[in-house]
Amino acid sequence: MRDAAEFRKNIYGEIFTAKIRACIARGKGDYDRDQEGHDNFAIFCGEELFLFTRTAEGFRFSEVDAND
Repeated sequence: MRDAAEFRKNIYGEIFTAKIRACIARGKGDYDRDQEGHDNFAIFCGEELFLFTRTAEGFRFSEVDAND
């Protein structure tokens, strides 16, 4: 994504449905540091894992993956 506006327009509504937003809001996340030293926060919602990575501006959404 080039910027936040493009993300909101093209991706946000598809990934972050009302059900997913509610799950993230009430879910218990897991904090971890990856092999490159990035701080990550993961929240599991059903069959999906939502990963947020710490940036200078705070934690930002970085990916969604299968909950294995």
